[in-house]
Amino acid sequence: MSDPNAKANQGVMLENDLWSFATRVYAAPEVAAACLAAQDDYSIDVNLLLYGAWLGKSGKRLDKTHFDEAETRVAHWRQRSVQPLRRVRRYLKEVPGAEALRQRVLELELSAEQHQLGLLYAGAGKANGLSEAGNALAQNLRLVFSVTAGESPVWESLFQRLLAALSGVAETETQ
Repeated sequence: MSDPNAKANQGVMLENDLWSFATRVYAAPEVAAACLAAQDDYSIDVNLLLYGAWLGKSGKRLDKTHFDEAETRVAHWRQRSVQPLRRVRRYLKEVPGAEALRQRVLELELSAEQHQLGLLYAGAGKANGLSEAGNALAQNLRLVFSVTAGESPVWESLFQRLLAALSGVAETETQ
């Protein structure tokens, strides 16, 4: 199956403000653990969470239309590149003597995620029309959670944990 967004994949700028933000905040205390819990427990795309956080840190409120456009832009790449690499890496964790190979697959997975963030960054220009909001970070994260995992009180404590962790990260360069 060919990529419906093949044209968008050409010329993706890998080194960009979103990538810088994502790598910095992901390294902050509690952020990675909360993001991975959202991914593993609720099938939430960590890159979409980080994209929403990046927009939110700049005061841009993500709306459902823009979220859907972003999801469409990255869905095929995630399904055909990021997720298969993640499955292989996780499988190799169980294979004795495969640590070196697992590390190489991890590097490929991170490169695939960087490409996905590049796709999101490429579409971020449309975010300039998004409304400004004082609590955009919380609104954006809640939107990603609710659209991806459904409206549910089950994820509320994880949402609050991630929000607190991301709120504690120093302001960064955005758009």
